[in-house]
Amino acid sequence: MVRLVNIVVRVVRLDTNETVAQTTIPELETGEHRILSFLIPKDVVETAGVKVIAEFTDEFGNAYPPVNHVASWVLSEKPIHVKPMKSSVDTVAYVGNPFEVSVTVINTSNEILENITITDSLPNGNVELVEGELSKTFKGLMPGDSVTLKYKVKFLKPGTYILPPAAVSYRIYLTDSEYNTETNPLRVVVV
Repeated sequence: MVRLVNIVVRVVRLDTNETVAQTTIPELETGEHRILSFLIPKDVVETAGVKVIAEFTDEFGNAYPPVNHVASWVLSEKPIHVKPMKSSVDTVAYVGNPFEVSVTVINTSNEILENITITDSLPNGNVELVEGELSKTFKGLMPGDSVTLKYKVKFLKPGTYILPPAAVSYRIYLTDSEYNTETNPLRVVVV
């Protein structure tokens, strides 16, 4: 079995051969595969078209001709690696009482994620943090696993509040690509 090393995968424009995205995979065993995600500007895909080129050597230093092959394309406005959600088990909050908020990120991809940072915020006025923190970084997240940031707030007056979306950032372990997304807002009725 041959081990491939230093696999450079480039996405290039068909019209100019300019590289628009690139990543390096340190090594692959025979029969092993990777699913890669690239964020490519929509106008480049629509007007110029792109192809994927893989260049690599084996463990003995033998170079191979570049491979121009794409198994499949999935075009999306945003990368789909995680499912971020902001929620609470309670449907109603009571003035002055602690109200727990959870921000959960589920790894829905086949990639290992790292440096998953959840950063939340509170609306101005009448909402105070009483327990926990609004930001946390998690070291890693395996496919199918999840991480959760929990904190408690108290509302100072009755009414309907919209807790804004929490920001989520993360990196793909093998490609070192960075991504940002956000959760849903959370509507809370306070009596």
